[in-house]
Amino acid sequence: MTAMGVKFGKVSLHLKGKSLELWEKIYSVGIVGLHALVIKLMSYFYLWGVFKLNKWVNYDKQSTYNAGLLTKIILFESINNYAGLFYIAFLKVSNNLY
Repeated sequence: MTAMGVKFGKVSLHLKGKSLELWEKIYSVGIVGLHALVIKLMSYFYLWGVFKLNKWVNYDKQSTYNAGLLTKIILFESINNYAGLFYIAFLKVSNNLY
């Protein structure tokens, strides 16, 4: 029910020809900034976890240690950085919350 109210509000603003109010623009920029901050903080936590996880595996050779570390870093960073885009592309748009 809330999603329909948000959608109706956006449609009514568009039909009246009004642009977004100043507080709505500030809110949008604030949300984007908060999301960027969360991505950066989670990147530090994931990097710490990757090093702990890679030491726990206890590789025999330095080359396999480096390969495992690189694989884990790429996996965790790609999930961290692109999770928001996948949310918007698949969940938000498919549920008509756009």
